[in-house]
Amino acid sequence: MTRSPGKTLSSRVLLLLLLASPAVAQGEGLKAKVTTWDCPALNPAEVERLFDFEINRGGAIPTGEPITLSMGVWCEPDGVRISTHDQLTGKRLERTIPPIPKGAEPARVVALAASQLLRASWLELVMPAQPSAAAWAPSEDRTPSQVGGSFGVEGGARFRSLGGLLPVGHVGLRGGGVIGTGLILHGNAAFEYGAISRHLGSVSAYAIWIGLDLGYRFAIASFLGFDVEGGGGGGYVLLSAKRAGADVVAHDVDGLTGEIGLRAGPVFSIGASFLISIVLQGGYTIDNPVGRVDGESDVSIGGFSAGALLGLGLRFD
Repeated sequence: MTRSPGKTLSSRVLLLLLLASPAVAQGEGLKAKVTTWDCPALNPAEVERLFDFEINRGGAIPTGEPITLSMGVWCEPDGVRISTHDQLTGKRLERTIPPIPKGAEPARVVALAASQLLRASWLELVMPAQPSAAAWAPSEDRTPSQVGGSFGVEGGARFRSLGGLLPVGHVGLRGGGVIGTGLILHGNAAFEYGAISRHLGSVSAYAIWIGLDLGYRFAIASFLGFDVEGGGGGGYVLLSAKRAGADVVAHDVDGLTGEIGLRAGPVFSIGASFLISIVLQGGYTIDNPVGRVDGESDVSIGGFSAGALLGLGLRFD
């Protein structure tokens, strides 16, 4: 239950006056209206009188006007249950005391237990608030934007445009994570393979890539983020030619190349340790090396590219 600052402050002042003030006129303090259930040995009027004495001992609580608490008392097989509503703290209070032994005064025992219950509740008004244990506990349901780091694999297909559409398969390793509020940095290493047929033969493309991406992760839900990244890298490419006949001249070419690109897609947090990402990417690759086929268009992994990847990873702090 939330208490307003004004009410809390006035309640604290009231309690400090209770603890520090001398006696004030009787009739200004707290009183109780007691109702009992299954308590034939308990006199409600006597409980009210003794409660008035216990709760206002040393002087009535300076409430300014009489306050009467409705108090219920239930005599049960396993004890006596006392319930009331504390108007100073705004809380419903309840306490169960052991069965009253023979020889004890039932009304005095109940009145004393009720006054202790209220005074214990009032202590919260003058004690500084303490953070709950839950406030210190680490969150198990963090959004992907709160993940410190991750490492995993990616796989999919890319399509390159120079020399006709050249589809290549892509598989790689990727690691990194959050470096600031939403800022993400990832490094990657990948291998690609693709092949294309020509009238005089076929050309296979092999590429090894190393790159770095910097971007931002938008937190959408407790289990979902959305990454937008841009970056670049370099690689080694081998174009291997296979001739269609003995009279065709073919040879391999290789060389270094580079590319820049953008990638974007959702990142799903699965449980406490796993991430799944879906990525759409596009970029431009330097057209080097180039495989030339007499009478036909050149073959290269260079030019514009686009593709889709699926990533699986482990997350860690």
